[in-house]
Amino acid sequence: MVEELKIVIVLKKNRASVGIQAPECDPIISLVNGDLDEILEGIPKLLERAQARWAEAKTYPKCEAKLELPAKPPQRPEPVKREAKTQPAKDEAHPMLF
Repeated sequence: MVEELKIVIVLKKNRASVGIQAPECDPIISLVNGDLDEILEGIPKLLERAQARWAEAKTYPKCEAKLELPAKPPQRPEPVKREAKTQPAKDEAHPMLF
C-alpha cells in the first residue's frame, strides 16, 4: 500500500476526470460517469488499477523517437498596408457651439 496519495476529481455535470498520483509515479487519469457519490464509490477500484499499473512500471516509457525541427520556420504573412484616412478639417470635425 502506498503511504501517500493525491486524488483529484474534476466534476462537470455527471462526468468526472479522476487523477490518482503517488510520489515517484506518473499519474493515472480516468474518466468516470456518475454523480459525486457514485464517483467516490468507484475510487477504490481506480486505486487498485493505479497500483497495478505502478507495480509494472512507475513511470511511462520515455519518448525515444527522434523529433526533427523544420529547417526553416514558416514565414509570417506580410501585414496588410492600409491607407490612412484623412481627418476632416478641425472646424468640420468639432463645430463650435458658442
